[in-house]
Amino acid sequence: MNIPADSFSFGTFNSYADWGIRAVKYDVLTPAKRPRKVQIPMRSGMYDFGAMCWEERTVRIECTLERKISRSELREIAGALSQKSRLRLWDEPDKYYVGELYDPAEILDYYDEALRDFTLNFVCEPFAYGPTVTHPIAAGENRIGYRGTAEAPCVIVLNNQSGAEAQTVTITAVKRSV
Repeated sequence: MNIPADSFSFGTFNSYADWGIRAVKYDVLTPAKRPRKVQIPMRSGMYDFGAMCWEERTVRIECTLERKISRSELREIAGALSQKSRLRLWDEPDKYYVGELYDPAEILDYYDEALRDFTLNFVCEPFAYGPTVTHPIAAGENRIGYRGTAEAPCVIVLNNQSGAEAQTVTITAVKRSV
């Protein structure tokens, strides 16, 4: 997906082209691991079961409103950003985050003003997602490479286009060390 410099896309919208919102810079805050600990009475410290899951990720985008927009346009923008959707940043168009804006109050303060700075804090799922991998399969072993840095949900769809009945399909996940 092609995203113009200094902008972000959210769902079907482009921040600069559609709304006049220029993305000045952003921080993709790494989510914390969720602790799994229990306090044992009459014992110092905590028993640690080991962290396995991640908390939500915050994507903080510092923006400048480049043109005057009406209060109703601001409400529409806030409404669009408050719906869960894919968030893509201009310098990583091959990755996206799934998130939404929980508090649109920051942007609603700039009705009928241009050249105002504000920050959007998107609350996102913990992972950055990549493009869907489509790979034709054939008889025998089929290796499908999909790069990632953390265990994340995966969806595998097998679509048999051969017309023959598929038999003995085995899916093996290989965990690689990072």
